[in-house]
Amino acid sequence: MVQSSDHGQLLRSFFARWAVSFEELCQSMDDTMAEDCLFQQTRLPDLVGPRATIEFLKQARAAFGFETFAVRVRTIIAQGRWVACERVDEMKDASGRVLSTFPAVCVMEIENGKIRAWRDYFDSADMPAPGDTAAL
Repeated sequence: MVQSSDHGQLLRSFFARWAVSFEELCQSMDDTMAEDCLFQQTRLPDLVGPRATIEFLKQARAAFGFETFAVRVRTIIAQGRWVACERVDEMKDASGRVLSTFPAVCVMEIENGKIRAWRDYFDSADMPAPGDTAAL
């Protein structure tokens, strides 16, 4: 039986990969999300599975010019198959410059080492408008 602490570690590893490169960010989605994972984000369309999520990331990258996300985990609470995580995300460009910083909270359901459901909550007002370099 998988322990809740294993789920917390899975999330820490998952988020750490986002800071490596855009390719690693996408690969982390492919490796960690279940094929039928429902991914819901504040004020954005629902996505199902890693392929849809990766396609969304490619579109967001083109709009915002980000390369990576440095994720600072503040708190992880795991109980059974459920994990809640409070974090601060830094959207960075290819040079490492921070484009945007925003707090977020997610709740995930994890089963057999895969994310089966993922709800991400953040204030979309903290995000720059696509192509708005003045906000950066």
